[in-house]
Amino acid sequence: MNLLTRYNQLIREAAEDAEPFMRPTAILALISQLTFFIVWSYIFPQLYENLPIRIFAGLFCLPMIFKDRWSPTWRKYLPYYWQVGIFINLPFTFAFFLLQNQFSQVWLLSMLVSSLLLTVFIDWISAIIMFTTGVVLAWLIHYLISHDVTGFQNYMEILSISFFGLILGGAINFRLQRYRIKQREFEKRMHLISIKNRNLIRQYNQILSRFLSNILVKRLVRLQDQYGLDKAIERITGQERRFCAIMQADVRNFTKMFGSESEHQVAQLISMCFSEVIEYGQNLAVIKPVGDCIFLYCDDEEGREQAVLNILTLAFLLVNTVQNINSALKLTDTPPLNFGIALHAGEVTYGNIASETMIDPTIIGINVNMTARLEELTKTPNIKEIVGTNGIILSDVFFSLSKQYFEGFHPITINLDQLGVSVRDFPDVSKVYAVPRSIAESHQEFLEHYVHEREKRPQINYSVAQNEYLGVDYNYIMQGTGADITWIMQINIGGFSRNVVTTYASEKLTDLNYAITSGLEPWIELNTEKFPGEYGESEIEDKIIKVIEELSAMDLPT
Repeated sequence: MNLLTRYNQLIREAAEDAEPFMRPTAILALISQLTFFIVWSYIFPQLYENLPIRIFAGLFCLPMIFKDRWSPTWRKYLPYYWQVGIFINLPFTFAFFLLQNQFSQVWLLSMLVSSLLLTVFIDWISAIIMFTTGVVLAWLIHYLISHDVTGFQNYMEILSISFFGLILGGAINFRLQRYRIKQREFEKRMHLISIKNRNLIRQYNQILSRFLSNILVKRLVRLQDQYGLDKAIERITGQERRFCAIMQADVRNFTKMFGSESEHQVAQLISMCFSEVIEYGQNLAVIKPVGDCIFLYCDDEEGREQAVLNILTLAFLLVNTVQNINSALKLTDTPPLNFGIALHAGEVTYGNIASETMIDPTIIGINVNMTARLEELTKTPNIKEIVGTNGIILSDVFFSLSKQYFEGFHPITINLDQLGVSVRDFPDVSKVYAVPRSIAESHQEFLEHYVHEREKRPQINYSVAQNEYLGVDYNYIMQGTGADITWIMQINIGGFSRNVVTTYASEKLTDLNYAITSGLEPWIELNTEKFPGEYGESEIEDKIIKVIEELSAMDLPT
């Protein structure tokens, strides 16, 4: 049984090597059978020709021309159908026509060529078996037709020469098969090395995501796939002009707070205010906390309106967070927190400013200064009275781009000239908009939905959507992080007997959970939930390859 299993594996491997030229070979066989009937019948007439045999041999190859359309159930038998097709078209047909043509020179040479070709298309063991079977069957049919045994000695002499060609071709084929086995092993090792490289890339991306906003990490990963790491960093950090939506928020009366609270308690309060914005804003903007101030920007890669929406959402989120903290502070003697918040949008200079060796891009320019000056307005008594505690100031540009997003979003128009107030360094600005905290609080449901939709870190974890081994499709994906990592694997079992798969899974896959689906494309789904955190990607790939190899060896055609 082990011998039969090994031979079956040899047939499958030989068919896998031959598959790229199965279709052209089948087409050539179909055309050649009809063409040589005409050649040997009319152009260079031979003693014997047989159109029905040639039609049968040619048409037998027809299904192989459409092998890519075979269902998974039938595709399992392709290696054996290929062998039968080779048997009919080479050793049997050539030996029979040699006998019927009374060992003519044309068919002597053709027989020698067929023995050499046989070792090209199939494995060396099958070539010897087929050649022997084909010449014996051809002699029996010839004898039944003619009852002539006088040519048997000549037949054996010719076969001995052809058999020498078969042995020579088989030896070359054997060496080629050994080379192909080593090549497959090498490719498998290289595949595993590439997986390890992807693991390393994933790990450093996870490290980067601890220090950079997810927006930057996503962009870096995407650019790295396109241009390589060095070029990606250059594009991330290079200075260029961009349109950005900008937010600056600063704690009011920060210095006075130290009179009633310790520095550590004040730091904890500020951290609480920023934590939710930083946690949920990672996928919406680049966030830079600086002491008691937080600075955010989002460029227009997804469009100007999207950039403005992201920043406005985070501004509302900050207001709601601070108000929740203030509600808790009412139970203590700690004074409530009040932020000055300003939002603006416009062209800026983006890139690394201080160093070319750090991935720390920022933005500078007149519109960044404008945002800071608008935030200062919240200190002005007249403006503070309109905006209120933890209200937001919008520039005219920002309001124009944002007003379409929120139902009932009606900021208060502030005419600075009428109030006798001006924006420092920007005397031409005559109008801004105030968004009291009540507006932010009224959109709490929208905020929760929006930020939670985009709160996940980028999918740096590698997954294989589709791959193939020994003609079997599979995929896998990783879920969770750290010690909670689990893997889900799917293997297409359309080419295997369901009973064999069920038996194999119950006996060999006891360390995994498994489920077998039905339908046109049945799959076995495996997961590692029994042992979370125990498997890496290379182990998962090895596991899938082992399952496919063992199923292929077990599931012999019946």
